[in-house]
Amino acid sequence: EDMIVEVDSDEIGNWDNIRSEYEEGGTYRSTLESDGNLVGSPSSQNCDSVAHNRDVVEDVNSWGVVYDEEWQGRTAVLDDYANTSHHTPMYLDQNNMAHIQGETSDPTPYSDLRPEELETVIDFLVDKKQAGQFQTIWASFGNIVQQLISGEIVATYAYEPSVIQARDQGGNVGYPALKEGNWEWNDHWFMTQGCTDRGRQEQFYQLAEWALSPEVGARLHETRGYESGCNRDLVVEYMEENWEEERVQDNLDSMEARQERYDANGDVMAWNNPNPTNLDLYLEEWNRFLSA
Repeated sequence: EDMIVEVDSDEIGNWDNIRSEYEEGGTYRSTLESDGNLVGSPSSQNCDSVAHNRDVVEDVNSWGVVYDEEWQGRTAVLDDYANTSHHTPMYLDQNNMAHIQGETSDPTPYSDLRPEELETVIDFLVDKKQAGQFQTIWASFGNIVQQLISGEIVATYAYEPSVIQARDQGGNVGYPALKEGNWEWNDHWFMTQGCTDRGRQEQFYQLAEWALSPEVGARLHETRGYESGCNRDLVVEYMEENWEEERVQDNLDSMEARQERYDANGDVMAWNNPNPTNLDLYLEEWNRFLSA
């Protein structure tokens, strides 16, 4: 709706820091563009998973743990139509429980379902909900952290910051690579038309440059488990030059675990898509699930 304007990468002093995936022709380049024009600068990204209490179920390699009757009443799903209704079809399709083609296969069919596919997915979730599978349909970050620590929730999709917080509080929480693929997303900074109307472009470019600095990338990774748009080698170089060896190694281990989640995706990852082709139907069907 003409709310954002083009971005001039020459105005971002450290634009050369960006990960190769955001360069022209890169895997994520299209997420920075509109009609072939650059309209964003990288902010953060991750490859999410199922968080699980390892004191209850030690090893998890599938989204199926969330729907496993063994853990009925002790799993949870996120209250988000653009999340749960995207990784669920990946689980169903990859385990031959449904056939998913999607409206488009670029980059994945699971994030843009056809009407009949969406109805199949919601039917599955409704059946599970009515059978008492889910302890909660969560929206509160703080609550899910405490439920993971206590074991009240055995397994749920969760953002990685909740896993970090749970571990900091003594929770034994896993966040593994999954055989069906993991859940991938990225966020960007966009310059609004209002920014240019007020002559604030310089401040936008300062923000974009700050976000691409290796220091910000290092701190974002350590405190949130997210990657920035900065080249990972530069981030690691910053860590090695400024942090103690043990701290660096802890972060390298975490990066390796994230890479395993990325590698699990192959060509079938679920990708965050809040604007699917059939958006109105998504909202309608998600409300059907919530009210079931």
